[in-house]
This record gives sequence, C-alpha cells and structure tokens, in this order.
Amino acid sequence: EYICRGDGASHSECQSNDEETSSALSKARDQAWSSTLDSLAPFIQFNGGMGTGGRSREVINGTLNTLTLRYLGISKSVMAPKDGKPKTTQFTRINDTIGIGEMATEITFHSKLASALALSQFHEKMFSKEQTSILSDTIYSILQSPWFSHCEAGCLLHNSIASSTNLDSNKDDSHPFFVKYLPFIISIFEKPPICLLLKENATAHVSLDDSNVQSICDNGLAMLFNSSLNCSSEDIVHMWQKIFTKRGISFENLRKSSKKSLTTASMRLSASISGAVISCGSKHLPPKVTPLIRALMTSLKNEESHSRRIETCRSISKLVSILAENPTHEKARNKLIENVCAVACNGHVNSSGPSRGAEHVIELLVASMSSTAKLEHFSPIWGRLSLLNEFPSDSTGQQSFDSIFMLGVISRAMSKDCPSFN
Repeated sequence: EYICRGDGASHSECQSNDEETSSALSKARDQAWSSTLDSLAPFIQFNGGMGTGGRSREVINGTLNTLTLRYLGISKSVMAPKDGKPKTTQFTRINDTIGIGEMATEITFHSKLASALALSQFHEKMFSKEQTSILSDTIYSILQSPWFSHCEAGCLLHNSIASSTNLDSNKDDSHPFFVKYLPFIISIFEKPPICLLLKENATAHVSLDDSNVQSICDNGLAMLFNSSLNCSSEDIVHMWQKIFTKRGISFENLRKSSKKSLTTASMRLSASISGAVISCGSKHLPPKVTPLIRALMTSLKNEESHSRRIETCRSISKLVSILAENPTHEKARNKLIENVCAVACNGHVNSSGPSRGAEHVIELLVASMSSTAKLEHFSPIWGRLSLLNEFPSDSTGQQSFDSIFMLGVISRAMSKDCPSFN
C-alpha cells in the first residue's frame, strides 16, 4: 500500500502522493528501528548483561562499530581464508550519493540526518548506563578528518546525541561523553577545520580523491574500534597528518597560510558546527555569539538545500531560546530576531527559499512558547504586529505590508497546536 502506481494522476497529485509515501515509509522505518532496539535491550540484559567479557557485549560493540563505519560511508567486509592465510578484514569507501544532480545532494543529506538519529538511538539504548563510549572518540577523530563529509557527519551525530542529553543540568563542566571533543568544536570558530583547507587546496584535493589515501585513512580509523590495538583518537588524527605529509601536504603550513573565503562547503560546515555548539546549551556558548549568528544567517540567506535550511532554522530557533536565558545577550537576541523578520517579510515581494526559511524560524519560535510566554517577549515580531492595532500617522506602506504578512505567519504557527494559544 506504500507503492505509488502510475494511474494517470496529475503531476501535482503524483508529487503529493510521493511526499505522503515518503513520509509513510520514513515513519514505518523509524518505528521498525525503535521496536528492534526496544526488544534487543532486555534480551541483552537477560543474556549475560553488558559485562566486559560477555558475548552480548562483544556482539553489541561489533554492531556499533559496523554501523558507525557505515554511517561514515565505510564498508567493512571479511575475506575468507585463502591459500593458508587467515581471514582478513577490508574497509572500502563507498559512494553515499543517492539520486542524480541537485536532488542527490538533498536526499543524501536527509538520509545522513536519519542515519545519525538511528545511530544515536542505538547508542542511547545499548550504552545508556555508560559515561563514555567509542562514539565519543569517533566524533573527536572525524571532526578533524581530512574529508568534509566526515567532519559534517561528526557534527550531525553530535547533535543527535546532544539533543537527548541535558548538558546544562550537569554540575560538572560538561557531560563525560562530550568533555573530550567539546572544546575542539568551539575552537573551530577561531580556525577553520582542516577538511576545508584541504578541499580548497589544489594539491591536497588530488590526494583527497586518491582511493589509496582513502583506503589507508579508513583502515586507520577502523583501528579505533579494535580494542586489542589500544589506538587512541589522537593516534588516528596524527596518522592522517603523516599520510598527507608524505605527499608533500603540511597541515601546519595550510593553517598558517589559510585565508577565510565563503564557499558552499564552508557555509554548510559553519552552519553544522554552529548547530553543534548550540545543541550543547547555554553553558557552553562561546563568549562572543556573533560568529554563531553570522554563520546561521549566511546559511539561511544562501542555502539552496531544503533539508539543510530546515536544520539551520531549528538551530536559529534554539539559539534565540538560549540567548533569552542570559540578559547580557538581549541585544544580540533582538538583532537576530530582527534579521529573521526582515528576511521573512521579503516573502510578500518575492517568495523564495530564504524567506520561507525565515517564516519557519518564526513559526518554530511561536510553537515553542510556553503557556505563560507572550509575543511581547519577541520585540521585533511584536513591534510589527502592534502596528495592526493602531497605525501611526507616519507609518509607511512597507510597514503595513510587513504587519499583515507577519500576522499570517503567526496565524499559521497558532494553527499548529501551539501551547501558548490553547
């Protein structure tokens, strides 16, 4: 019943059916995954628990390792013994691209988000009683990976895990899972990650596409999952650096000579990193939030991918909520909301991706309001709505349009079961 059949329906009807089918399949997939984990957890506890030396622990660890590598686009295969030689394990970089053209980028990113959520759920169900796990070391490593896709995957995985962890509730400086790599995420705003420097360097770009380099680095990362090797995440990063150094590419020299330039890759990674920092809560915000705001607004205005823009909208909405917790950030918060409103109000002139994204941010802000919150708390939004009560004699036609347009955005948010309007 999930299959769309060619029954002569119009293009718009087919498109609607495709969206409904995709939604139905996604829900069914997510429910199947959740049910699998729910049924597996008590079995693991019953079958010897999660003791260090138990068979259950071995199976769970092996599954987590395989899923993590697959999430990063690395396939693990075991080769049977041959000519008297023992069996060997091979790791191969696979093409994660789904579809063709621009749609491929959209679908692939959406798939990566779903995979990050699934992997974080596996970690939460199977390792809920443990303070840290191999995933923490993995994220620390791939944030420093030479490949853009790995670095971004690290941000997305961190976001999924952090969303189910209340970091601000911990009395310590940070949750044990995040304590290792959290300072590195924050420091990226001061210096671009190595993957961007390599991607923008002509010589290094050739090495990034070299299958031999990929194979060596992937096998190195896989060593992190072999407990008998006692290989740390620092060892992995150092090994990657040595591989590129042998090919005449110095990470240190790249960092010294780097110049900030806005590219699609840098914009997207900056937005992902901003989301990663924001997901850690107010206690872990950098002293200056301007770089966060700049990265997110740049993404909102220029991102062409719908899925990526939606993630940016969620990050902006959450940042507004976090900034409200500290009075010293009131000016930055109001300026951020004002910028979002300005982009949204362009929609009545030219409905585009940025304006629709800004509208979505406003809808998220309204929908997340508590029953005691008031729209007056969002000064730039309320300032536009208040003109509807009594237009000042000096108000312009543009202000009138903005007020009516904002009323429409707020009305749509109210229709989505917003608790503040129940």
